[in-house]
Amino acid sequence: MGSVYQIYAEGHEKWLPEDAPLWRYVPLKTLFFYLTGSVFIPSIATLRQGDPFEGLFPCKSDEFESALRERCGDQFDTVRQWVRERLWTQWEKDFIGSNPGRTDHVSSYNQNHFCEFLWKTRFAWCWFQSELESAAMWNSYGKEGITIGTTVGSIGSALTAI
Repeated sequence: MGSVYQIYAEGHEKWLPEDAPLWRYVPLKTLFFYLTGSVFIPSIATLRQGDPFEGLFPCKSDEFESALRERCGDQFDTVRQWVRERLWTQWEKDFIGSNPGRTDHVSSYNQNHFCEFLWKTRFAWCWFQSELESAAMWNSYGKEGITIGTTVGSIGSALTAI
């Protein structure tokens, strides 16, 4: 059923190899939930309710377009057209229609709407990648709880077995 998908493409400097160590800091009630064989993986929109920076694509719109082009390949124009037709407001369509030279707005609209779409339709299980545990992560997420250590490959194997 499950798979591990990373934001960055394989070969990118931020791609995590199968043996990359990961940590998850959870309260005891979450550990007990896990031990029953259950996992709750929230939408990114749900995560953003507690942390508005969750799921942000921190870059300029033109950098976003470049990353989207790299990721979509031959489907880039189709994806951009879909975003414009399905996700833009009528006001945005009218504005660009009457101001065709405002390509900065086109990229901005695409980025905003594409990210909003992803936040609602993608789910994330947040782990901390580091060789060692983190005191900051303990203080933020592990109070009165535990830390679980694993690797990218182990999580992928566990999700595939479900």
